[in-house]
Amino acid sequence: MSENVILRAKELLSRASPLNTDCGRLCGKRCCGGEDVGMELLPGEETLSPMLDFGEEKNGIFVCRGECERKCRPYACMMFPLFPLAEETENGLRITAVNDLRAGRLCPIANSRLLPSFYAAVRRSARILCENDALKTYLLEKTEEYREIARLNDLLTRAVRPDL
Repeated sequence: MSENVILRAKELLSRASPLNTDCGRLCGKRCCGGEDVGMELLPGEETLSPMLDFGEEKNGIFVCRGECERKCRPYACMMFPLFPLAEETENGLRITAVNDLRAGRLCPIANSRLLPSFYAAVRRSARILCENDALKTYLLEKTEEYREIARLNDLLTRAVRPDL
């Protein structure tokens, strides 16, 4: 069942873009470099065959060959350079699309203000994923990992620049 939810989330993102232009022109498609750089797959995403025409799965990471159709990309590629924070609140599930801290060294638009429609599409797509209990748990766990990365990043920044 997770495949259907993933396909619906990816369909929504296939019509969204971070900018009104091909962002790959800004950096020579650095996020599509292949070899040892890849994107983490959602649980169950490795079974979605069209994606495998453009790369290979290695231990839960998809490594592409540098060219693909947007609709065949892994979910992580489609939402890059954003990350959907998922958290349970007393009012229900809250999804927030944020600039992914891990993208900063690779992506020149990672810390830019992207199209509001792209932020909205990432939020809506994550909400679709959360219809599946396993994917919801995965996003909640990834949110905790992201927060740990943010805390570590903050500690390292303060160590280097104590005046902050």
